[in-house]
Amino acid sequence: MLDLDLINNKTIGIKINGEIVKVKPPSYSLVLRTKHFFNNIEEIENKEDEQNIILLEFLNNNLNNKEFVKDDLMQMCEKALGALSNLLLELIMGIESDPN
Repeated sequence: MLDLDLINNKTIGIKINGEIVKVKPPSYSLVLRTKHFFNNIEEIENKEDEQNIILLEFLNNNLNNKEFVKDDLMQMCEKALGALSNLLLELIMGIESDPN
């Protein structure tokens, strides 16, 4: 039996400011938006804004009901944002190679 609830409700723990936020896997719409961003990065005018929107959508899909805003991202160092972006990309690549 394919249990989609089990797949959709799997979480990734991300520790932010001492709190572990249980983020769900990227939704299909977020996967498409992320792919569009990277496939068209040269044509996108506000790259930072679009990247922030993508990262916030990823972070805000959590079981803690915690809502992140742009200022939360702005308070992070560049290395932390890079790590978050890399995690999202790794999750997307993992979804594509192993849907279970």
